[in-house]
Amino acid sequence: MWKMVLKLPGKYREAIILYAHYQLSLKEIAAVLGVTEGTVKSRMFNARKKLTKMKESSRHG
Repeated sequence: MWKMVLKLPGKYREAIILYAHYQLSLKEIAAVLGVTEGTVKSRMFNARKKLTKMKESSRHG
């Protein structure tokens, strides 16, 4: 799974790593990245969507 995370674009990858690996809250991630919590939520949503597509394509490809 981490191999797929590392393939994500930087803005998505950093949000996922800070959340999953460092267990930071959305508020803490927003402060670290200098963005709003809404932006972090959006990036997390899009990152999960991209990871799901990657997983599906690796199963079928």
